[in-house]
Amino acid sequence: MTSKFKDDGLYRKASVVVDEWLLYHRGETFDLDIICRQLEIRDAHKRNLISQKLAYEVNKGTIEKVNRTYRYKDNTIIRMNWRESKGAINIPINWPCGIDGSRFGFDGHVYIPEKGMIVLAGVTNTGKSVFMRNLLFKNMDAHKCVYFSSETSEDDFAEYASRMSWGNPINNDDTDKFELIWRDKDFKDVIQPNSINIIDWFNIYNEFYRIGELLDDMKSMLDKGILVVAIQKDPFKGLGVGGMWAEHKSSLYMNMDFGRLTVIKAKKWYEYNPNHQTWGFDIIDEGTHFSNIIPLVKCFSCKGSGYIKGNECFPCQGTGYVEKKLKEEPPELDF
Repeated sequence: MTSKFKDDGLYRKASVVVDEWLLYHRGETFDLDIICRQLEIRDAHKRNLISQKLAYEVNKGTIEKVNRTYRYKDNTIIRMNWRESKGAINIPINWPCGIDGSRFGFDGHVYIPEKGMIVLAGVTNTGKSVFMRNLLFKNMDAHKCVYFSSETSEDDFAEYASRMSWGNPINNDDTDKFELIWRDKDFKDVIQPNSINIIDWFNIYNEFYRIGELLDDMKSMLDKGILVVAIQKDPFKGLGVGGMWAEHKSSLYMNMDFGRLTVIKAKKWYEYNPNHQTWGFDIIDEGTHFSNIIPLVKCFSCKGSGYIKGNECFPCQGTGYVEKKLKEEPPELDF
């Protein structure tokens, strides 16, 4: 952008230029160097005029300054008409289950509202994509679904689909029951507002704290649809990349470790509280189906470490978990 100053200029000219620049940079933080660099202003006198204009806007309350950084203040007030609310609308999600009929205990007991988000944080190669593909096949007849894949090729997906015999992904008119789209970034640009948007998987390479902001950007594109997002997880950490920032944004947040799935947060539930409950599972048919889903608890003998005095714990066989003997089963679901 070429500087609009033809000479030393007047303060009025500086004011007009800054007003125009601020108009296109609302929501951003900046300092004097950034605005002058973008306006191609290098002359000390002109920089001083810009500084005076910014000081005027600070005094007026348009922007605020912390140390050397400015921020445009958004004083817009959006009043919420809560008295006419008809309540959040629950999206009836059909959850992945075992090919043998076994189920994860949160099935039918968590509430996912319109514009809601489900996050699955999984250690590499533990079954995130299995969960996502099963979720797709379980919902493709009831909801409009779009599956964004960053790793699976068309051939690989076709092979998985051919083994998922309990679901037919083709309509009677020979059209697909869902959209399969390759995508690995800028998901906000392609979110379908009224669909189940399944993102397998969302990777962020640096500035992990920004994951909350990026997820918010995606959610802002929703109307009556939802997001289901898979992210990576370190096996030695309690949450996936971005830590609490992704958890805070979700209606349901789950961890997937080797052979285990844990509900870290179910924001709203009914009849059965799945928060902090863990289930074990097997993956069979070459990464196609879940099987033998059972509730787990941390092993009492080793307290979840998997080892006793340096030796593998016998009761849990080194996994740190044993089968939970339920005193009271979750209510039966009528499907």
